[in-house]
Amino acid sequence: MLWPKRSAKEVKEKIRDKINKVLELPIEVVGDSLRVTVIDNSYILIEGKSKVADYFDNYIKIKTDKYTITIDGKNLTIKELSDIDLIISGNIMNISYI
Repeated sequence: MLWPKRSAKEVKEKIRDKINKVLELPIEVVGDSLRVTVIDNSYILIEGKSKVADYFDNYIKIKTDKYTITIDGKNLTIKELSDIDLIISGNIMNISYI
């Protein structure tokens, strides 16, 4: 019996899914998912791999593996930036995913 060939990405995803089921970990811990938390209209926490594409006082564009997130507002500033976390503060008026 011949087994179908799988790409390295498919094998990696299958292994990740099995680990997740056994350990019962949240998907954002094991996977390459994106988590966006909005607190009031003052703070946004973006967890996951992301890059700042544009940064202005009234507009910030964030690129991730799957989405481009645009944030419109006033007095927007990046409070924290690390490999997996991004915190934005200011008067947030609109968030869009493309």
